[in-house]
Amino acid sequence: MSQRAARQPRSNAARIAAGTPQSPSRAVWVAVAAVLVVVAAVAAAFLIHSSNGSASPSGGGGGGGASGSSTAAPAAVVHTVTTLSPAVYDQVGKGSALFVPKAVTGSPLTNGGKPEIVFMGAEFCPYCAAQRWAVVTALSRFGTFSHLGRTHSSSTDAYPNTQTFSFYRASYTSPYISFSSLETKTNTGTPLQTPTQQDATLQETYNPPGYIPFIDYGNRFVSIGAQVNPQLLQGLSLAQIAADLKDPSSPVAQSILGSANSITATICSLTGGKPGNVCSSAAVKAYAGGAG
Repeated sequence: MSQRAARQPRSNAARIAAGTPQSPSRAVWVAVAAVLVVVAAVAAAFLIHSSNGSASPSGGGGGGGASGSSTAAPAAVVHTVTTLSPAVYDQVGKGSALFVPKAVTGSPLTNGGKPEIVFMGAEFCPYCAAQRWAVVTALSRFGTFSHLGRTHSSSTDAYPNTQTFSFYRASYTSPYISFSSLETKTNTGTPLQTPTQQDATLQETYNPPGYIPFIDYGNRFVSIGAQVNPQLLQGLSLAQIAADLKDPSSPVAQSILGSANSITATICSLTGGKPGNVCSSAAVKAYAGGAG
């Protein structure tokens, strides 16, 4: 996994657009801490702002770049992962999620009067690839995705060719939350979408090193890195991953749906417990309100 050396200050928009890989799992947190010591000196040069609550359009992040390396996700796969039985989520419970979103203090981030969830990643990133599975399954309990793409992570990075969805040109509708996404590069490293000022501000405030995937939950919770272990997805097709999600005892379901349950619980804390059938579920209650 490559990491960018922070030697000269650049604008956060430029740093995000560069598609910085994230700090992926517990196994590398020690190494990441060492990196953060170096990065801190650079981060200090940037003025830290709180979000002013403005929001980019739901389902899109920044301007367009290349045409993208994704194609339409198979309808059968999308149907499977977005219509999983509530019983499967409840049987998984906390599962094997690597961590849960952490509480932060900031001005509420909303769009159209609804809490906004902001995902920042890149198609080449294997950790983003793994995390998208949890995001898609969790957010499908609150609304509907349209035009999800299919892609895979870089063939030359860690966990090569991890099969996943792409949020590039996808849209999302929900009566409870708003969702916007940023995919900075294709899986071959071609620039794809440009971060908005909101994206840059959120990164600067909560994630100065620019690790991906990065998710902001209405400026109340954030997650940095993948909650899902990408190693579990190695060698599996989209259809195989989707099929594994229907088996709550499978390692894939334990990781993806355990992470999705933590995301669900976090969102329920933003929506006032709506929808009730989701937010009152055993899986959500297992997280005692969601983020830690």
